[in-house]
Amino acid sequence: MKVGDLVKWTHPQSMDFGLVLQMGEDAPSPGFSRDGEVLISWIGNPEHSGFYPASHELLELVNESR
Repeated sequence: MKVGDLVKWTHPQSMDFGLVLQMGEDAPSPGFSRDGEVLISWIGNPEHSGFYPASHELLELVNESR
């Protein structure tokens, strides 16, 4: 997963699509590691945007950026 990828949240009651905006290891957060997480901006529910584990079972890669 990388910046620009299109992802899908697959929970049946709250499906949504989003865009990966930032890799967690690039996040400036002193004293707190975000390695293994990605910053996602959601289309349907923008209020749920934020950092998510890249390997989360409900997160699916739809289309890789070039």
